[in-house]
Amino acid sequence: MRVAPNSKIALIGIFALYCTLCDFAILTPALNTLSNAFPSTSMTTILLANTITGVVVVPVSIIAGILVNRVGYRFMGIVGVALAMFGGLSPFFFPGLTEYWPIIISRIVVGIGDGMVSPLGGAMIIALYKGKQRATLLGVGNLIFFGSGILYQLAGGYLASIAWNYTFLGYLVAFIPWLLVIVFLPELKGVKPVEDTTAAVSSDAKKEKLPPAVWGYFLFATIMLILDIVAVFLCSTLLDIRGMGDASVAGVVSALFTVGGTIAGAIYAVLILVFRNKVFSALAFVGGAGLLIMYSSDNVIVFSFGITILGIAHIGLFTAAQNAAGNASPPSKIPVANGLMMAAMNLGSFLGAYYLSFVQETMPSLGPAGPLMVSGIVFLVAAVVMLFLPFKNLIIRGKKDVGKGDTD
Repeated sequence: MRVAPNSKIALIGIFALYCTLCDFAILTPALNTLSNAFPSTSMTTILLANTITGVVVVPVSIIAGILVNRVGYRFMGIVGVALAMFGGLSPFFFPGLTEYWPIIISRIVVGIGDGMVSPLGGAMIIALYKGKQRATLLGVGNLIFFGSGILYQLAGGYLASIAWNYTFLGYLVAFIPWLLVIVFLPELKGVKPVEDTTAAVSSDAKKEKLPPAVWGYFLFATIMLILDIVAVFLCSTLLDIRGMGDASVAGVVSALFTVGGTIAGAIYAVLILVFRNKVFSALAFVGGAGLLIMYSSDNVIVFSFGITILGIAHIGLFTAAQNAAGNASPPSKIPVANGLMMAAMNLGSFLGAYYLSFVQETMPSLGPAGPLMVSGIVFLVAAVVMLFLPFKNLIIRGKKDVGKGDTD
């Protein structure tokens, strides 16, 4: 069945891609289980399985963004989801493993698959839709992305309580989205983006380059993710040392960061309409408040509120940067720009672990939660600075034009 790119049914296939991108979350609640199952393996190596996926995604997503117009969106989507799903599932079949390296390899395969998929959904939405509709669909995509992440986390935590290898059964959650991609994902290769309204644009496509603004948004997204991902890394430790809860409580509280992301996805279009080009400043203020609440609170309810609003700021800021980068890009470079933004998400997560260690070692007087204090202050300062920046690529035209912006 050939699905028309601009049909409503095509959105099923596009959104199915988003369902697979949070599969890295499966391993997070199982790290302690894996450490116990492989006692001779250092914790640094155990953690490598959790971070190596994001490292691999970075170059693969950039390469995928460059090649997708040649090999096709459907092919890349179908193969990418399959690699992530079956690669991630593979350790389940080897419960007698005594060496940890096969798990590292399986996570590398997951990274290759996720890297192939990561630039596709956003690039397709940016290519097919404009204005308010584009903003809405990007928000919905990230809502689905984080919503599926909650499912992956819950599945990984439950399965890890059975046996270490059962953790990897969680990758089968991606089977249904994979089928939806096979059936409903349209092919965009050769389809003219909505912005491409003249023959001149098409003929000059090879000469088009990514504008500096795209690299600026890439850098912004990377730094933002380095600063705020430490809240997730520190969650279980802080809950334990402050007497707020054990590992099971930590699993629920950590998931609230993802819940915040789904909220941000649901309200992103409204945020753009209300705050316009000041949305970066507004969300940075919310993120700073969330970080400082987590730093200072020893009440699990207040702490949970802090990580939830941080999750809202986290994905809200990323979506705004992704949206602005797409708006700033020439049509032929939209997949590359979106690949860069998805690479920023994974690169920031990987570097966040080193930022965490750096702050704790250089500022021991702040305690284990020191990175939250430092990040919170940086966010609040950034919120003030960004009040005075134009962010022209986020400005939606007047209300009269917004209604037309999706089709004209």
